[in-house]
Amino acid sequence: MGVTFEQVTARFRDGNRITVALDLLDVRFSSGRMTALLGAPGSGKSTLLQHLNGLLRPDEGRMRTFEYELGPGKPGEVPPALRRKAGIVFQYPEQQLFAATVREELLYAPLNFGMDESGAARAAEEAARALGVFDLMDESPLELSSGQQRKVAIAAVLAADPDLLALDEPTASLDPESRTEMMELLARLCRQRGKTVITITHRLEDVLGRADECVVLSGGKRLFQGTPEQLIGRPDVMEAAGLAPPPAARLAAMLAEKWGTTPPSLYGAEELAAWAIRMARQSGGERT
Repeated sequence: MGVTFEQVTARFRDGNRITVALDLLDVRFSSGRMTALLGAPGSGKSTLLQHLNGLLRPDEGRMRTFEYELGPGKPGEVPPALRRKAGIVFQYPEQQLFAATVREELLYAPLNFGMDESGAARAAEEAARALGVFDLMDESPLELSSGQQRKVAIAAVLAADPDLLALDEPTASLDPESRTEMMELLARLCRQRGKTVITITHRLEDVLGRADECVVLSGGKRLFQGTPEQLIGRPDVMEAAGLAPPPAARLAAMLAEKWGTTPPSLYGAEELAAWAIRMARQSGGERT
């Protein structure tokens, strides 16, 4: 069933000024898939995420998250079950961390949604191990590094076992190795556990070979929807959205120009390395 936005408009008022964050937005996110949500600052990405579980309601139009349909109304009218089905991790983890210890942070959602204590403890431990924060269970989440806080925030949402996991810049403040581990984890949640994952990111290299599709927003409207490889082939869309090609894509284009050939369609590091070695051997054999 997935997530569907139909002609959704969202406005924010600041004094006499009205900002349109989503402008008659039409977009669909399929169940059990990983989608990268991209766009320049102010394009509506974070506003879209907050509609997924009713934190925000449309001013106009309708949106559906699985079996729950939401139109204009007050956020407090959202069914509690929707909040369990759709978990959101905000860009700044300190905004959603509050407990005295990481353990209490991870137990909060499972217990709040009706799990018994033993079940909540198992869910919290599983989420902590998945995010690599099990050794921090007795630490204060507010005293951790920003990268550790991000992992704890994600684990706290994952512990409730939501069907939809929506994340705003989940790899921000993480080192390259941790970024790779995070994106691999999100991809496994889709492939192995059937989760629907929507992640805001500005790093295309993080989603290549992992995300099933990309959705690009501009001015609160859908500018593009397709695979990451298709997006790389649309420089007009990338420029309009303020996106830079992944380093591997830039290198592939440079080498392809040097050798007078076509770069590979998938710009993952391993594929690019294999292609570059093959082309270098062919080029050397022909020109020496």
